[in-house]
Amino acid sequence: ANSGSFHFAAWQETFAKRGVNFTKEHFTRLFGTRNDFIIRNVLGEELSEENVKSIVQEKEASFREKAKGNIKPFPGVVKLLNTIKRGNFKLALVSSAPKENIDLLSSELNLEGIFDCIVSGREVAESKPSPQIYLLAAEKLGAEPKDCIVIEDSPFGVKAAKAAGMRCLAVTNSHPKQDLEEADRVVDSLEKVDLITLIQRV
Repeated sequence: ANSGSFHFAAWQETFAKRGVNFTKEHFTRLFGTRNDFIIRNVLGEELSEENVKSIVQEKEASFREKAKGNIKPFPGVVKLLNTIKRGNFKLALVSSAPKENIDLLSSELNLEGIFDCIVSGREVAESKPSPQIYLLAAEKLGAEPKDCIVIEDSPFGVKAAKAAGMRCLAVTNSHPKQDLEEADRVVDSLEKVDLITLIQRV
């Protein structure tokens, strides 16, 4: 979904209250990682766990306020998900975001019930590029990592998928092609991606 601009605005607002200018460069570099990873990267590793949790809650409340009613899917996403589902393949929604954000996006895009499992960043100890979140998704699906295909749009996400031993299709929604070249295939949009492309060409 086109949620990046709302995340960026929420981070800018949250960090500005703490005297930090959170730039587009910061956001692009850290995109796809977990909130605690971003906060410690920007404000320092010495922050207490309590402070980090407080900042996360503030930022995510701001994000949900900005995003509600304004979320739209990237072209081809919903059609591809429905095609995969009709093909009797299992689907997992895997995100570094907290569960509340995932629920909001699923509701806004009318995707409730389409996924066989949902895995949020809170369920694993390490943020992407660690493969933990994807390995947990495979475990929940009852699938071998080598049989899984990940659709990603961030360099950290691509690294995580490949480290998990999975195939990866990257989409240039938020990063240029050269930043995603570790993926098995990179496309500009999911509009022309079908099951044959996913299974045979990734």
